[in-house]
Amino acid sequence: SAAARLGVPLRLVTLAVDGADENPLRDDLALAIRLAAESPGLDPGEVQAAVGTGDDVAAAVADLEWSEGDLLVCASSEDAPVHRVFLGETAFKVVRAAPCPVAVLPRGVPDV
Repeated sequence: SAAARLGVPLRLVTLAVDGADENPLRDDLALAIRLAAESPGLDPGEVQAAVGTGDDVAAAVADLEWSEGDLLVCASSEDAPVHRVFLGETAFKVVRAAPCPVAVLPRGVPDV
């Protein structure tokens, strides 16, 4: 919904690290694309997806194409208390490796 309000395309990404099977990740992305495309005001043609691959999290993040002006939005771990931010080990590595600004959403935020 934030992408729709801002009038920017939405790209959903996931990482396949250390030889992880990409097929389940691509299935998850396909579902996420379908759900995102159902958001009011979001042009389904502007919802994209990508899988970054690499030997570690930093390499998988670097495998993705990043553009000037990109913003990476991460959700807090399900281990976080409601309305609090908590990053697990992998998410922390993603934040550290990100080549763009990162926003971390508190757990339980219904709409950005």
